Amino acid sequence: MRLILTFVFLVGSTVLAQQPIATAPSQATVEHRDGGIVHITSNSSFEYVHLFNPITQSYDDLLLQIRQRNEINFEAEGVRGSLKVRAWRMRGRKLGEPLWSLTSAGNEGLALASMGLYRATSWPCCSAMWVHEYFSLTNGDHLYTTNGTASSNDVSEDVGLLSINGNLRQNSRFIAFGASYVRGHETPTLQYGTDTAIKQRIELRGHDYGDNFDVPDMSLVDDRGQKVTDIAGVLSFTVVLRFSEADDQRAAELRIPVINDVIMPQNAVLPKGYSLVELRP
Repeated sequence: MRLILTFVFLVGSTVLAQQPIATAPSQATVEHRDGGIVHITSNSSFEYVHLFNPITQSYDDLLLQIRQRNEINFEAEGVRGSLKVRAWRMRGRKLGEPLWSLTSAGNEGLALASMGLYRATSWPCCSAMWVHEYFSLTNGDHLYTTNGTASSNDVSEDVGLLSINGNLRQNSRFIAFGASYVRGHETPTLQYGTDTAIKQRIELRGHDYGDNFDVPDMSLVDDRGQKVTDIAGVLSFTVVLRFSEADDQRAAELRIPVINDVIMPQNAVLPKGYSLVELRP
């Protein structure tokens, strides 16, 4: 049996190449499912993004169409969510050209134009982790996964994702740590790349990860041990991961060097019982 209560909020259309593009209306519905009541919200909206293009060294204007669906059962914990985003070009001779689309689990989405990324966030349930999935605003590719709690001071911050700024945008890099848990238990990985592609993915073994593993404190330091946020010239630094003491595991610190823009697992300084395994990007 399905009971539907619909509240329609028409989202305006915009004009691309003289043709209007409309999105489905937002709805709130109620379903009787498996003896319970599920409240479903489907929200649709448009958003413009002013995005720097490192190839042309100029800015592109994008139109994003966002469709967010959440399912809430007030008798159970957790909110199932999904997110679909489509992008169109809004500048130049190719005005209105479809660029990319993405689909992700997530209860909310956020365009981070200054970072060149789109973030889909899944809210935590019970003792589960936050899950942030990052996609490229340039090509829509999935790039990074983290489990850090977003900062309350700046919605664009995530303790599981660090950025390094170069002299030019194409020299900027991201370091991320986490796992999605979409396919059940996963070993978190260290991820390294840009705002358009993953360069390396390193699995960290030896730590006992549960459903609610302790997110390590992550920092980047130079050869003098000073914290690094901006890189001038060669991309060389050390990634430091510090796990706090939890249950039967002692606090652990891992130091993983990046030399000339390449993570060097073989040169890492690791506690006894820890190891690094490089995976395909």
